[in-house]
Amino acid sequence: MIRLRRSDVLLYSAAAVLSAVLVIITLQLWRANLSVPFTYRGDALPVGAHFKTVIEEGWYEHQPRLGAPFGQYYSDFPTADNLHLIAAKFLSLFTSDWGTAMNVYYIAGFILTALTAVWFLRVCTISRSLSLVLAVLYSLAPYHFIRGESHLWLASYYTVPLALGLSVLLFQRRPLWGWGESRHRMVRIIMSPTMRSVVFLALLGTSSSYYSIFFLVLLAMSGIAVLIRDRNWRVFWGAAGAGLLTVAVMIINMLPDFLYQLEHGQNLSGLERSRAETEFYSLKLVQLLLPWPGHRLEPLAALRAQYDSFYLAVGEQPALGVIGAVGLVAAFVLIVILIVARTKIPSEHRTGGSWSLLGNLSILVFIAFLFSTLGGLSTVISFATSSLRGWNRMSILIALLCLAIVGLLLDLARRRWGSGHGPRTQRTVAALLAVVLLGVGFYDQTPGNAGDEYASNEAAYTADAEYFSTIQASLPTGAMVLVLPYIPFPESSAATGLLASDQLIPYLHTSTVRWSNAGIKGRPTTDWPGQLAMYPTDLTAVLASAAGSDGILVDRAGLADSGRELEAAIVKASGTSAFTSPNGRFAYFDIASFRAEQDASRSTVDRAELLALITKPVMLTFPPDFNAALDENGLTVAQSNDANPRLALVNVRSSAVEVTISMVVTSSVTQGRTAITLPDGSVLSEDYTGSTAAFTVALAAKPGDHPITVQVTDLNGTPVSKTVLGEIHLEQDVVLKLASNRG
Repeated sequence: MIRLRRSDVLLYSAAAVLSAVLVIITLQLWRANLSVPFTYRGDALPVGAHFKTVIEEGWYEHQPRLGAPFGQYYSDFPTADNLHLIAAKFLSLFTSDWGTAMNVYYIAGFILTALTAVWFLRVCTISRSLSLVLAVLYSLAPYHFIRGESHLWLASYYTVPLALGLSVLLFQRRPLWGWGESRHRMVRIIMSPTMRSVVFLALLGTSSSYYSIFFLVLLAMSGIAVLIRDRNWRVFWGAAGAGLLTVAVMIINMLPDFLYQLEHGQNLSGLERSRAETEFYSLKLVQLLLPWPGHRLEPLAALRAQYDSFYLAVGEQPALGVIGAVGLVAAFVLIVILIVARTKIPSEHRTGGSWSLLGNLSILVFIAFLFSTLGGLSTVISFATSSLRGWNRMSILIALLCLAIVGLLLDLARRRWGSGHGPRTQRTVAALLAVVLLGVGFYDQTPGNAGDEYASNEAAYTADAEYFSTIQASLPTGAMVLVLPYIPFPESSAATGLLASDQLIPYLHTSTVRWSNAGIKGRPTTDWPGQLAMYPTDLTAVLASAAGSDGILVDRAGLADSGRELEAAIVKASGTSAFTSPNGRFAYFDIASFRAEQDASRSTVDRAELLALITKPVMLTFPPDFNAALDENGLTVAQSNDANPRLALVNVRSSAVEVTISMVVTSSVTQGRTAITLPDGSVLSEDYTGSTAAFTVALAAKPGDHPITVQVTDLNGTPVSKTVLGEIHLEQDVVLKLASNRG
């Protein structure tokens, strides 16, 4: 590792302090209540749920109070981003409030990023003054505010400079592995390049799958480039070792997920991505060069808004800021110079010094852009896997490289100009340059209205907290509440646009209630509330009570009619009335008395059988051939672009269950024939006109997973590639019988 001199300690201290001060100013923290999350909507809610689960349960993989009655198992949504949960665990030693822990970690991310960026910039031999300023600006990158707490793991990109620093060391022919220099063995180990690489790569591989993959891409290309340039196999194998270690760390982090799926079977719906999303979540050159969406100057913000409104493939609005954009232009110009004028560059500049480093950084920028741009090499990767879609997130790697290029160019210009001036003048100019750069970058990259939502945010948070605290107080510890409509979690939405993550609000404000929603989608024990939509609405209260629910929470924002039909049916069946939230979004129905009446009317055997049938239902699963979504009635709509797509009939019980399946098959041609092959090999076929054919079939669903194949052909018998399944119902016949059976 690099030894810290007194001047280095002062530099890192200054970076931490300056970053902290500017973060306080930018976020206007004097206006904030730190116990209320800065962002209280959308994807910030699952992040908050992770913090809450770690605080309450000790780790995030299992939360018994979500996905009731069986609990939420996050191993069905595999991730290697455990470093942030470790941080949450650490913060839980000081606070039991998830909002406070979440906010503190977000703030700490700015300071940690500034510190690691200083190390990277010093590796790039940039002067101390510019390293300080550029490191702080990197911590305040537009990306940091665009991601915010909604994508807190991505916003916590403090491991990125450590990884990129190893790539730069590789280009500089400096060792990634080896012993340190000391007479003491432990000192040699601790201060060695090997220890540095192990620590940095362990942090990277534990912090982000995306940043790890991006690093592996740049590392591979760097290793190959150095091998071609220097014919140095030792450096190449050193890079290969770094890559293998990164992969190993990622696998270790995901090992519990692999073991869980090995025991319980693979869940194809848990992490469901489309290959086409790779290009939607890519970036474009003009996006990086334009002002970022939150720019302080209204004309510049309006320019970006106009672009994002009228041009396709907006993605996640990547942007570099003006200083990073200058660095990007400089990188491409330098690449042209390297290609066109290389023979005119003196050999001493080609093989070492700032010019060589500028060339290396520019190559890394070009490689990163080549993979992450629209229609770039990431599209080729998508042919093999759909798990990696957000390649625009490589913009934060590009940003650091571009800032380093700006720093090197400014240092070169300053040294050339300063050769004819005294030391005092040089120091004064360097200080003024740093101040101007910091001022321009700070104004350009940071929002001016970060605190404007604090008051409304806190009001909404407090109102929800009071409402759900009241519900919790009315229920015994461990009581279960059915949340409707069911929206598969995560990364799904209702037809109204309500995100599944928004339904985490009840959980975030309670500590003893079990909620039926937010189990990881794809298994019958998680998706059972969604099956209730396939039965008549007037049975909802009956089925909810049979499933063990003491209450029903209707999220009106997820229903096209704002819940009027569903609520009327619940009131009619149970005789209870709605307890409505102050904002009118939620309606809660206490059905504890109704449940007791229902239980008393059935035998113990019937109650147990009905409970098992409802919470472990026979169901249809659609991935990987079909992409599924919810229609306005809460029913599944599945679309496939395969010529012979399959879905699966899943029965997790030990005995066969009689079911009735109905669906409407829609194709891209107006006339032809639809054939559905059932698990027993029998075929249902029907000629259709008007592009649709309706099917209803009763069958015995045997235990296990069994394929159902759908094939649509045109009048010539040619398979049609686009197929849509709608109005899908799967009713377990015995449920209807038992639900109507009283005594």
